[in-house]
Amino acid sequence: MSGSPPVGDPGAHVTPSAPSALPQILVPDACMGVKWFVPETDAADARRLLAPRFSLHVPTSFFTESASVLQRKVAVDGTLSEADGLAAFQLLRTVPVTVHPTTPLLEAAFRIGVRYRRPVYDSLYLVLASSLGGRVVTADKRLYHGAHGGPLDFLVLWVTDPL
Repeated sequence: MSGSPPVGDPGAHVTPSAPSALPQILVPDACMGVKWFVPETDAADARRLLAPRFSLHVPTSFFTESASVLQRKVAVDGTLSEADGLAAFQLLRTVPVTVHPTTPLLEAAFRIGVRYRRPVYDSLYLVLASSLGGRVVTADKRLYHGAHGGPLDFLVLWVTDPL
């Protein structure tokens, strides 16, 4: 195995592309998806991503993670009714996103997870964003702070950051 970073490695140097008329590529994580349809802090900021000027991309695991967050809000936190949680998940599935298979991203996500001590499910978003020349947008403090200030900083935006 060579010493060069694997293809799609967010730790590799990436030169930002010049602004263009093409939609900005964004990779929202599950926290962002839930905020689109559940009234909570920064929900209005999260809904900015639904504007047509953005091209949204997610790994297939996005829907499983989103369902898990909604289920926790219903069954554990008691902050949503079951009907509202299910309605939010159904609405989430109607958002025009490009869904990318998780399997091809897993090896690079594993490597990033090991190198930067990030969970693989968070690293999937980082790898996908890097491979598309986009950025992850998150409301997950652990994901954001895990990347912020380090070599992955350029890949991650906080929910309230300018887009």
